[in-house]
Amino acid sequence: MFDLGDTIAAVASPPGASARGVVRVSGPKAFEAIGRLCDSEPPRARAARELRIAVLDTPIDALALTMTAPRSYTGEDVVELHLPGAPLLLAHVVQSLVATGEVRAALPGEFTRRAFANHKLSLAQAEAVLALIDADSRDAHRAALAMLHGELGASARSIRAKILDARAWIEAGLDFEIGEAGGVDASHWRPPLQDARAQLSALERSLPRAAAAGDVVLLGAANAGKSSLLNALLGREAAIVSPHAGTTRDVIAVEYAPGLRLLDAPGELESPGELDAMALALRDRLLPSAAGAILVVDPS
Repeated sequence: MFDLGDTIAAVASPPGASARGVVRVSGPKAFEAIGRLCDSEPPRARAARELRIAVLDTPIDALALTMTAPRSYTGEDVVELHLPGAPLLLAHVVQSLVATGEVRAALPGEFTRRAFANHKLSLAQAEAVLALIDADSRDAHRAALAMLHGELGASARSIRAKILDARAWIEAGLDFEIGEAGGVDASHWRPPLQDARAQLSALERSLPRAAAAGDVVLLGAANAGKSSLLNALLGREAAIVSPHAGTTRDVIAVEYAPGLRLLDAPGELESPGELDAMALALRDRLLPSAAGAILVVDPS
């Protein structure tokens, strides 16, 4: 779906008419493609240059901002054309670039996908770009900016350090009986876990709310712990949990957040009965349209 070897183009300014608009081209043939439309190829260096492009049978002045790999948003060669912001004009420029045969139209989110693939953004920062676009309040905008600037990663590292600290204390006391000399009291490992939990709660409240994401299906073998995970994520008992395989006999759909549902699906059985087979068939029909899936594996 995403071919990183292609050169891509798209309108990169907000939709609607404006004084100026932007067409972004990214990929190995970005400079050649722009050169096909202009009276000269833009310089292969970070620069701003006035060009004249021919579209709609009319020469139009454009400002070309050139960025060479890896010093660009996507980590690739990038040329941005700044033009009069007429939607028809911007769309025609993209069509003209595609017509050169050097470029294809970018898929939604593909510039950010390339930034992630080329290690210009972390996964959290890539998600923050979407959150920033979808922000509908100052608080959401502020939270998305903090996420984009890497504050989520810093918080995650701090939480991880606390958990590892608690784990080290717990493991140090595994070889000792309670009260035995050398044993580790809970006062050593409980505080860092409590701190980590409080920090996680604060972090959850501060994160921007993502756009509606659809369904996420919990997959795995029978009795792998899917229902236990569902209950843990929800913080309540939404599914029956039993040590016997095949307890879940139907697809259980529960809203986890606005626009996001968790689907607890029955696990794979060696010899499913008629009802089990029907439930598994329903799960398989839901999977192609799901936003994602979580594979649950029994650690034993």
